[in-house]
Amino acid sequence: MKKILLLFLLLPFIGFSQALSGNYIIKSTNTAPFNTLTNAVNRINSVGASGPVFFLLDDTTYSNATGETFPIIITQFTGTSAANTLTIKPNIGKTVTIAASNRNGFTGIPAVIEFNGADNIIIDGNNATGTTRNLTLINNDAINYIDRTVLWVASNDANGATNIDIKNTILKSNIRNQQARQLSGIYSGSNSLGGNNSLGLGNAQSNNSETKITNNEFINVRQGVYINSNATLKTSKTALESNIFGSTINTEKPSLPIYMINTNDFTITDNVINGVLNDNTGNPSISGITIENGSNYNIKRNTISDVILTTNHIIQYAIFISGTQTNGIISENKITNIKNTGNGIIRTLSLQMNATTSANMLVANNFISDITTTGTTTNGASGIQIQSGRNIKLYHNSVVLNGNQNNISAALNINTGTELDIINNIFGNTSTTGTAYSVYSTVAASSFLNIDYNDYYSARHIGFLGGNRTTLANWQTATTKDRNSINVIPTFVSIADLHLSGTNAAFDDKGTPLAIIPTDIDEESRSTVAPDMGADEYNRCKISSNWNGTNWSNGTPTISIKAIISGTYNTQIHGNIITCELTINTEKTLTITSGKFVEVQNDVTVIGNLIIENNGSLIQNDDDAKSTGIINVIRNSSFMKQYDYTYWSSPVAGIKLSNFKESYLYYSFNDAVDNWQFESENTIMAPGKGYIARAPENDLATQIVSTTFTGVPFTGLIELPIATAETGSLGLIGNPYPSALNADAFLTNANNKDILEGTLYFWTHNTAIAANTPNPGSGVFAYSGDDYASYNLTGSTVTTSPALSGKTNNNNNRPQGNIASGQGFFAEIKATAPATKKLVFNNSMRVKGENGNTQFFKTKAAKSASNTTLEKNRVWVNITNEQGAYSEMLLGYITGATNDYDNGYDGKTFSSDSFVSMYSILGEENLSIQGRSLPFNEEDSIPLGFENTIGGTFSVGIDSFDGFFSNQQVFLYDKKNDATVNLKQGRYTFTTEKGTFNDRFELKFKDKTLGVENPELVQNGIVLFKNGSQIQLVSEEKNIQDITIYNILGKSIYQKKNINTLEHTTNGIQTQKQLVIVKIKTEDGLEITKKMML
Repeated sequence: MKKILLLFLLLPFIGFSQALSGNYIIKSTNTAPFNTLTNAVNRINSVGASGPVFFLLDDTTYSNATGETFPIIITQFTGTSAANTLTIKPNIGKTVTIAASNRNGFTGIPAVIEFNGADNIIIDGNNATGTTRNLTLINNDAINYIDRTVLWVASNDANGATNIDIKNTILKSNIRNQQARQLSGIYSGSNSLGGNNSLGLGNAQSNNSETKITNNEFINVRQGVYINSNATLKTSKTALESNIFGSTINTEKPSLPIYMINTNDFTITDNVINGVLNDNTGNPSISGITIENGSNYNIKRNTISDVILTTNHIIQYAIFISGTQTNGIISENKITNIKNTGNGIIRTLSLQMNATTSANMLVANNFISDITTTGTTTNGASGIQIQSGRNIKLYHNSVVLNGNQNNISAALNINTGTELDIINNIFGNTSTTGTAYSVYSTVAASSFLNIDYNDYYSARHIGFLGGNRTTLANWQTATTKDRNSINVIPTFVSIADLHLSGTNAAFDDKGTPLAIIPTDIDEESRSTVAPDMGADEYNRCKISSNWNGTNWSNGTPTISIKAIISGTYNTQIHGNIITCELTINTEKTLTITSGKFVEVQNDVTVIGNLIIENNGSLIQNDDDAKSTGIINVIRNSSFMKQYDYTYWSSPVAGIKLSNFKESYLYYSFNDAVDNWQFESENTIMAPGKGYIARAPENDLATQIVSTTFTGVPFTGLIELPIATAETGSLGLIGNPYPSALNADAFLTNANNKDILEGTLYFWTHNTAIAANTPNPGSGVFAYSGDDYASYNLTGSTVTTSPALSGKTNNNNNRPQGNIASGQGFFAEIKATAPATKKLVFNNSMRVKGENGNTQFFKTKAAKSASNTTLEKNRVWVNITNEQGAYSEMLLGYITGATNDYDNGYDGKTFSSDSFVSMYSILGEENLSIQGRSLPFNEEDSIPLGFENTIGGTFSVGIDSFDGFFSNQQVFLYDKKNDATVNLKQGRYTFTTEKGTFNDRFELKFKDKTLGVENPELVQNGIVLFKNGSQIQLVSEEKNIQDITIYNILGKSIYQKKNINTLEHTTNGIQTQKQLVIVKIKTEDGLEITKKMML
């Protein structure tokens, strides 16, 4: 009774006629029929199924020795359906082998398991619910003349095998038969037997449909999967996915891993075929994948490599498509290392199809590389071979023949064919021996529906079409259709990996969009505007993170992670963004607020909205980066006055001058004639060019003008043509980007150094328009030339001082080297600049970091795009008067400067005839900025000049200093007054007439004169000297009667009469350090006048 109860617990109760349903453990210790797999199969063949059935293999080995009879034949049993399947698999945690051996020396084993017209069978080698291969099936047939397989999908007269699922197994042959014999892993055909119980090799007599072969490994077989179907009742809906074929051991390599004939509606995807060989001269067939007479199929994402043929004068293939074909797709396959060492021909991907049937064949996004053969006397290697066929599309393939070929070789070889459509491919042949072509075609140009946007390169000939075509131009003439193709050698990752590297500027984005090919070989999106040629769309950003309005899906983006904006993002709230690429989705908005930034290494794609508020920055780093979509850049001017002009430059494409709605007068600057040029309001602003627009005429109030630039942002390399007057001229240029431009990087660019003198001038519009303005423009009312701040590598000067002018709305801050977005400015062009010249802007000049795009005249410099570090030791000296006239000059001791005139370090004064202008003098040049060499020489004496149009009293002083000037004394020597003053201790005040004075002042760093602290003999024995803040007089002989002291304006600041002593000291004089005039009268009426510094 206990034994009976145990049996009930282990197995469902079954009678001799009851159909099976549920789990059945197949174990040698069980009672028949579940003690062997053979018995269990016979039982279900006999009684059928009433539900899903699982045969769970619990023993380690199932073989002849354990009672199995091979082949184990599964027939079509009753009750089977898509729901009522039979699954054979290892029990949980078990690793199982099924091994079939011969019963004797003359009876073969055609298969381990045969599906003889059976339906709805699953062979699952996984011992749980995963994909590990825990079941090995071995055909140990030792008779060398027997054709055999491991698994046999067989039709039974009119009954085909349907819905057979073979997955997660190892299919193996231990002993090889004769080379011409069948030795397959899976054979699909008829159930006919040959002699000695061998596999009959007949084609299926009915449709073996819905066979799925997934994640299996094929070992030591000659044919991996061999499907032999009926020409009338074709096998259909076969799927081969993620299987492994091939070997590193030559004696175990297959010669035909996948072979199908007369098949419809099938897929061959994600299989690895690595290690294919045929050294048999009697049966020389070799191909990774062979399809004869197929339709409606997809051969996709397979890897085929190490395909070697050693026999003589034989054709080999990686993929061979022949016969009548319709609606086939061959895409995203990677084919490499295809070799023929026996003087044979290689046709790597060969199309040899019916010439009259419209194949509608698409070959796209494939890598084919590293192909060599010693070749025959006439033919060698081809990457893609169109032997024959009609209606063939070759799109976006990368085909490169590497290494030398002995005879004719071509990346694309066309023997015959019609309706050929060949677009966006790379056809390369690096052979320097034999006769090498990119394309070799014996068909006429009329056979091409389209042939264009391809990249051809060859060490010998671009192509053959009615004759050798050595150059691209020759080839284009021959085809009459190939106008947009190029001749460029791309840079790939390696010979075996044809992914594009990041150094293909001449090659990138040269294709044309094809709606049928929206993705590349990696299934990454292609550009819908200008895709790359070849199979790879170069995409630098493999990882992305999506912003949903609250969080990032994959962490905060970095320079290697793409940012996708799918929710509202505001940098003031959520922070700056640094990312690999930026995409803003439909109806979503990214706002870059003042002082904040978004830095993008590569492309910016705006489908939604991107708003850059005033002083916000969008930076793109790579010059090859693209910008697509419309953005809005808001820029505010500095404070403007009635009739005032602002210097603008557009950061986006397509902006008309009418965009400045408050203006009605517009000008550009004509470099060739060195003068202003009127512009229509319909003028479109060119990238990198400056324009001026006038403020409203009917508003007297000082105001800020806000302008929104709407368009596609400029990025990458921008070139601005420059013309030059005979004596040199000025160019009005501008920052073309929606971020700040680093002035140092712009000036030190090798191209720009040959064009520009090296100083930039920025309009500050501090002085209101008025009649009789110094340095005027045209008309009765004019603008002051004093209002240009200057900048070069030495530093910058300002046009007014807030401390002196008290004008809070003026642009008083010194330029720090970051040119704001939208800013136009002047630069002086060399008279010796090259005849054909273009100023260069590029993304490496753009300023990164926060506050990089604030108003140009700012107090704090942001992180620069330039990596150049210069030692700078500078002193700014200015001249001014009480009415606010102001001029500033800069002297600096700078790394890279010399004591001669240096472009980029020395800047000429921009204007003449201003109220007042101070400058240093170097040879014939008047300089607002002078850079001098290191090391510093304390003995230097720097001539200073000044000019003014108003006369009167002025003062000279130091505005600021840096570097070693923090501890270095700076003296001003006035030759006219023979006075030396230490400017570190105070300003120097003097009077002057109108005019230009270039020989009055010198800047010194060591006082060599007799200091006013020391006694000085005046005349007639009278000595005067400074005593603290007062003046002391001593007379050797005559009493001092009277003394009067005047300031430089002639105003009396001290007077004492009837002194009548030989010595006198003033008291109560309270004045800043300045030049004074001391008038002395002695008791005998002698009057003496002396100037001195107080």
